[in-house]
Amino acid sequence: MNQSNKKSSLSDAVYDYEYLSEDLPIIAVDGIIEQSETCYMCSHFREDFIWVRIMKGTVEMEIEGSRVRVKEGDCLFLNSNRIRELVDVPDGPAECRLLIVKPDLISNPFIQHRLERMIHDPSFSSTIISPSNPLFFADMDAIFELLRHKPQEYEFAVLSHYLSQLRQILRIYRHTNPNDTFSQNTDIASLREMMAYIGEHYSEQLTLDQIAESGKVSRSKCTRLFRTYIQKSPIHHLHSFRLQKSVFLLNNTDLSISEIAYKCGFNQQSYYNRLFMRQFGMTPKEAREQHTRKGSPSTHSSQEE
Repeated sequence: MNQSNKKSSLSDAVYDYEYLSEDLPIIAVDGIIEQSETCYMCSHFREDFIWVRIMKGTVEMEIEGSRVRVKEGDCLFLNSNRIRELVDVPDGPAECRLLIVKPDLISNPFIQHRLERMIHDPSFSSTIISPSNPLFFADMDAIFELLRHKPQEYEFAVLSHYLSQLRQILRIYRHTNPNDTFSQNTDIASLREMMAYIGEHYSEQLTLDQIAESGKVSRSKCTRLFRTYIQKSPIHHLHSFRLQKSVFLLNNTDLSISEIAYKCGFNQQSYYNRLFMRQFGMTPKEAREQHTRKGSPSTHSSQEE
């Protein structure tokens, strides 16, 4: 996804985006979350730090099993490798400013040492920042302006503002965990492993046994962890992930629908069509035609498999 002044779908930015460059793994976009995107953004986690600043409206998300509500004027910081899902846009389309940064953007031992504790602390999944002073967002706004105009040697200025913004987050983290101690949540660690395995092997014919084995848990515990933290069965999450990938291919490639079904792990196009209809309320062909006209397909809450 290219960075530009044009407002884009948040789901595109979160799921299928490209960093500015290999040397500057950062993306900054002004996005719109449409009401129709509810339940389209299936549960996922990424290694990036993400700032979601709400410019207009309200957004509700599930983060590691807890629901958070982010209102206009707030900024939600999402820690690296946390399970999150867009739940609802209760007040209609919401406008947001999204900053996505790879944690090792600055490969400095001192900085990485400071970040490691925060990244691996299971008690610090996210934080909502409600600044009374608009200067709090000065660094984020400066990054957006630099990436928009790209003056000579702008990368140095971007890194400077990013370090300042990261310092704010680390100060918040230190305030919430002054003793710098935490214990590992093994259930969350197992769930992340299983979701990562699905993300890497979704095009293959996966079984519940394989998913559970990737997290080093039993079948029953595998199912319990998925239902506890993301309110879906493992297979339902697998199907949602495959459907999400198929929407991207429908919207961005000329592959036939049967080719897309196969690439996303569906052996039969008829089964793919049936699940797609259940999830989005239209066929893949209709979704592709609608995207050609105006954008991503409308979505509906899907039923458990």
